[in-house]
Amino acid sequence: MNLKNQGYNSRIFFLVVRGDAISFSPFFERDPLFSKTVQKAKKAGINIKALKFEVDNEISFLKEIPVKLKQNPFAGYLLARIDFNKCL
Repeated sequence: MNLKNQGYNSRIFFLVVRGDAISFSPFFERDPLFSKTVQKAKKAGINIKALKFEVDNEISFLKEIPVKLKQNPFAGYLLARIDFNKCL
């Protein structure tokens, strides 16, 4: 954030190597200091991107995925978003 404050164009890129990833969010429960620092960076105007890749024999860019910086309860968070009736 110091460089941003000095007028430099600043960005943070998260490289996601999971085929099933639909968004990126810091793991607040595991590393609250890092998570809050990413939130502060966003508020300071730093551009944050999450880029999804696939790695086989080669590295392939798939797409940009949303960055979500709001803390959500971890336990069951993903399961609560799945409609199991549609899975049957």
